[in-house]
Amino acid sequence: MGAVSETPSAILSTLRDVSGVIGSFVVSADGECIARDIAPMFTNDLLHDVGPRIMRLAQAFSVERSEVMSCLVRYREHTLLVRGFSRGSVCVISEANVNLPALKMGVTLSVRRLSSIPEFGAAPPAPPPSKSVAPAPSAARPSVALPTKAHPSIPVGASKPVGAGIQWRGGVVSKS
Repeated sequence: MGAVSETPSAILSTLRDVSGVIGSFVVSADGECIARDIAPMFTNDLLHDVGPRIMRLAQAFSVERSEVMSCLVRYREHTLLVRGFSRGSVCVISEANVNLPALKMGVTLSVRRLSSIPEFGAAPPAPPPSKSVAPAPSAARPSVALPTKAHPSIPVGASKPVGAGIQWRGGVVSKS
C-alpha cells in the first residue's frame, strides 16, 4: 500500500505488531488528538484531556535550542512512549515488558510514514509577522554584570561545563 492511500489510523495500527503494544494516538502541537488506534475504553474525551498534558510534559523538558524528541514514562504495569515529530507527538501505550528497541524502531517508521501524509508531514504555516512597536530605550532591561571568576566546575579554557546538557533517562541531549 502506498503512502498516499494510507490513513493515520492504519499507520498507527502497525505498531500493534510489536508484542505488548496496547494502542497509540497522535497529539498535535496544541494538544488535540488528531489520530488514534486504541481501544474504545480510551474515549475521545479522555484523549482530549490527555493531549495537552502530554504536550506540556514535552515542553517541561525542552530548553533553549533543544526539544525533547522522545520521552518514556514507566508505570508499574504500563509504559507510555511519546515521540515528537513536526506536527506533534506519537503516543504509544504498552505493557511494561514491551521490547523497547522494537517499539522505538516501529515508532520511528510510523513517524516517517505519518510525515509522508500531506496533512501530517509539514509543520503548520507560520503566522504572519505582527507589526509590533519596539520598546523605548528607557524601557529596555538594564544590563547585568557577569562574574569574572570562572565557575569551579568549568576547567580553565573550557567553553562550557563538563557534562553540559540535559540528563533524561540516561540520555544526554546537547543544548547546541
